[in-house]
Amino acid sequence: MDQLQQWMQAQLDQKQVEPNSGLGVAMRYRLKRWETLTRFLSVPGAPLDNNINYAARGISGIMPTPGLCRVAA
Repeated sequence: MDQLQQWMQAQLDQKQVEPNSGLGVAMRYRLKRWETLTRFLSVPGAPLDNNINYAARGISGIMPTPGLCRVAA
């Protein structure tokens, strides 16, 4: 993860990625929130998702029904 962080920073610093492009915006977002977004790494065996929480609350589907995701043409 440290190498990924360094690589993303280098891409932006060396202007290999346009800062205002979709990729550049995503990289800047990730770097700005690096500590928060990688906090799960400090807990051995931490789950990468929260599906167990949904299951405990009786919520079976994570994604909304397909009709809610479509845009009218």
